[in-house]
Parts: sequence; structure tokens; C-alpha cells
Amino acid sequence: MQYLSLDVGTTCCKYQIFSSSGEILAYKTQEYALKVLDGEQYVDVAEIWRIVKEMLRSAAQECPFDSICISTLGESFALLDKEDNVLFLPMLYTDPRGEKEAEWLLNRFGAEKLFSVTGVLPQSMYSIAKLLWIKNNHPEIYEKADKVLLICDYLGYLLTGERVIDYALAARTGVFDVGKLCFDEEILSECGIPVNLFSTP
Repeated sequence: MQYLSLDVGTTCCKYQIFSSSGEILAYKTQEYALKVLDGEQYVDVAEIWRIVKEMLRSAAQECPFDSICISTLGESFALLDKEDNVLFLPMLYTDPRGEKEAEWLLNRFGAEKLFSVTGVLPQSMYSIAKLLWIKNNHPEIYEKADKVLLICDYLGYLLTGERVIDYALAARTGVFDVGKLCFDEEILSECGIPVNLFSTP
């Protein structure tokens, strides 16, 4: 058995192929730029997808592999419509948009409840704050939303057609119940966000 490890970061994608004994059989890295729209920086998911496909082809030719493991940058997400068109590109976790929404979450639910459920305290970096920012500032875009896909489940969806997210990444949304291992419907309901926007944990 040989295993491909694909790491998709903010500005660089790399892969390594390992043997079953842990020997590195192949390694490649490729950089890409952020996309700038109206003076704001975004993760260019179309370019990432192009490079991922290119790297998978390259890896398969260089050293055939039996399985793929993907790791990606954390909280950033793409907002898609029912036809899988990208409505809103992923904002960087360092982007301050969502600060007011994080404050609203803290005031509405309290630090103790939020931390006991989600394991984190509200902050603009988490997906829920950014999603609320889109909902509050671009309602015409939010109304068309059918899927919230973090980069890892976005790539998984493009590769397999299945919408699934691992527990660790789901916990970075700021609205995942880390005890029950599901998205918290009470918090989402108060935010006016349907739970089915997120992938299945």
C-alpha cells in the first residue's frame, strides 16, 4: 500500500507519497496567489482545485498510490448555491469581518454555554461569525446559499460528490457540539441558519 498526503494551505499546496513502512517516495509543492476583489483578499478555490487535480495526476504518474488523505487551512469556507456555483469566496481567518457577529454570539449565549458546547469562544476567525457577516451584509447572496463547505470538505465534495466533514474541522466552525459530535441546532436556529447548510460530520 502507498498513501498520498495532500496538504492545501493558504498560498501553497504540497503532497507526499508514503510507503506502508513510512518511507517518503515522492514530494512536490506548488504555490498560488490569493484572489483580490474590491480590495479584500480571498482564497481562490478555483485555482486550488485546478492545482489539486494537476498534482493528483502528477502524483499518480510518478508513484501510484492506494489512498488519499487531505489536510487544509482551517475555518475558511466557500458558500455555494444549489448548482454548486461559488456565491462567496473563502475569507481568510485573519480577515476582521465577523467581529461584530462574534460579539453578538457572545452576548446572546454567554461564554460559559458557548465554550461548554463548542469548545471555543466566539471570534471572527470561526466560520459561524463569517457566515453571519455574509447573512447580515449580503442577504441577497445568503438567500441563494445551499452549502457551506470548508476547504477540506469542499475538495472532498469535488472528488467524491459526498458532503462530509471530519469532527476536528467541524469544531473550527464555532457552532459544532464537540460532546454530541453534531452541529448545534439551538445556536444555529437562533442565528437563523439551517443546519443542512453544513456537511455531515
